[in-house]
Amino acid sequence: MSPRTGLLIFLVLVLAGIGLWFFPGESPSERAETGSESGYRLRFHECDFDTSWRAEVRCATLKTPSTEIISFQLPVMILEAPSAERQSDPVLYLQGGPGAPAGIDREGVRYWRSWMENARLKRDLVVLDRRGTGGSRPALDCPEYDDFSREILRDDATFERELEEGSAILRECFARLEASGRFAAEAFGTRASTRDVVGLMTELDFREWNLIGVSYGSRLALAVAQEINQADTSVRVRSLILDSVYPPDQGGLLSWPKVMTQGIERFIQWCQSDGDCAPSERNLSAQLDAALEQLKRDPLSVSIDFWQERRPGTVVINDHRFLSALFAAINQLRRWPEIPKALEAVQQSDPEALRPLIEPFVNQALDESLSSLTFMAVDCRDHRLGTEAEYQTVVDEHPRFRQFLDPLWQWQSCQWLGSAEQPLAPVGDLSVPTLMLAGELDPITPMTWAEELAEQWPHSQLYRATTTGHYVIGSKPCVHTSLADYLDDPRAAWKPACGRRQ
Repeated sequence: MSPRTGLLIFLVLVLAGIGLWFFPGESPSERAETGSESGYRLRFHECDFDTSWRAEVRCATLKTPSTEIISFQLPVMILEAPSAERQSDPVLYLQGGPGAPAGIDREGVRYWRSWMENARLKRDLVVLDRRGTGGSRPALDCPEYDDFSREILRDDATFERELEEGSAILRECFARLEASGRFAAEAFGTRASTRDVVGLMTELDFREWNLIGVSYGSRLALAVAQEINQADTSVRVRSLILDSVYPPDQGGLLSWPKVMTQGIERFIQWCQSDGDCAPSERNLSAQLDAALEQLKRDPLSVSIDFWQERRPGTVVINDHRFLSALFAAINQLRRWPEIPKALEAVQQSDPEALRPLIEPFVNQALDESLSSLTFMAVDCRDHRLGTEAEYQTVVDEHPRFRQFLDPLWQWQSCQWLGSAEQPLAPVGDLSVPTLMLAGELDPITPMTWAEELAEQWPHSQLYRATTTGHYVIGSKPCVHTSLADYLDDPRAAWKPACGRRQ
C-alpha cells in the first residue's frame, strides 16, 4: 500500500462496488433524525439521484459528533434485498482505498444491484462514503494537484522532479484545507473510520451484521469487529468476509520495497512458467530490465483517450511510469495478457501496441473520484514512518528497483503530515466466523498476510485463489456467486466450485 505521489500510483484503489432504484419517499419515522449517546446522528432523506431500477433504495446522512475537531457528513445508502427469503442481518460493504467512494449515485445503484444479484444476496446491502471520499463533507480536494497530474504526463519528467513538484503542491493544498477547518490529521485514519462505522451500525435498526471488507476495507472490518467485541454495544458482528487481507500491522512505507519488488518478481516468474501468459523461451525478467533502461533513454509518446475528459491526448511514457502501469496491471487478472505484449511493444518502440497497458493506467491515475489526499491522510495516520536508515535497510534487502524506491523517502507525504504516534496494533482472536480470500499473485496485499492471520484464528477459513491477483471476488465469478452460501451458514466449511481458470 504505497502513497500516490506524483503519478506513481502503485496502489490500485479497488472499487468493488458501486448498484436499483431510487427510494421515492420517506416514512414519517425516517424523516426524524436518530441519535445516540455516542454523538452520531443519522438522518434519512430522499436520494439526490434518480434511477429506473424497481427496487427499494434508501439514502441517509451520518453526522459525526459535533464535539470532534471536524464534524463530517457521510452519505449512506441501503439497498433492500429483493429476495422473498430476505434475512434480517444485512451486509455492510467496506470498499478499498482508503480514498475510494462507495458509489452512492445513479450508476452506483445499478452496479450494486447487479453485484447483489451475482452474489445471490438475501440480505440488505449497506454502503458508506467514508471521511474524505465520495460525497462526504467537508471534501478533501486539490484542483491544483489534479491539473499537475494531467500536465506532467506530457513531459518526460524524471521521477525525482515529479515527486518534488507534486509534493510541493500537495503540501500547499493540505495547509489551505487545514487553515479553512476542512482538514486535521487527527480526524483521519482507521481509528476515526472505525468510530464512524460502529456509529452507523448502532444507529440503524439491525442488531446483527455481516461485514465484507476488500483491501483497505478488510483492515477497517477487522478494526470494527474488534471494537464491537470489546465495547458494550447493542450490535454484534455475525460474520466477516475479508478479501485481499490488509492487516493493521502491515503496510506503510517501510514495507513497500519488499511488497513492490516481490509482487513484480512473483508475477514475472509465474508468467514465465505459464504457456498461456508468455512463451517459455522468453526471458521476461531480462525483458523488463531492458524495457526500463530503454524507456529511460528513449521515452515513447503514446496517444490515448482521456475517458473523463472525452478527448484524445498524448502522454510520455518513461521508465518509472511504465513500471507503475505494469504494477497496476498485475493487480487485475483480466489485464495480465497486456503485460508481455507491452514488454514486446517497448522492445519494438511501438507506442500503439503499448496503448492497452497505458490507457487504463493513466485514466485510473486521473480519476478524480479517487481521493489522493484521503489516502495520504489515512496512510500516515495508520503507520509509523520510521527513520531514513530503517527505510534504506529495507531497500538494500530488495535492491532490484532501487532507482524507483530511493527517492520515495524524501518526498513521502508523512514527512510533513506526520505519522502515527501509536501504529495500529495486531488484531487478536475475535472468535467471529471469518472467511479470508487471498489471490496467489496479489502484489498489493500478498497472500502471506492472510496466511499469517489465518494461522492465529482457528475459527477462520482461508481460500487461496490460484492464478489470481488483487480482489478475489471481482476476479473469480465462482467466488462471487458463492458468497450467499457462506453468509447463510458462516460456521460451515465453505468451498466454491471453481475450476483452475475460472
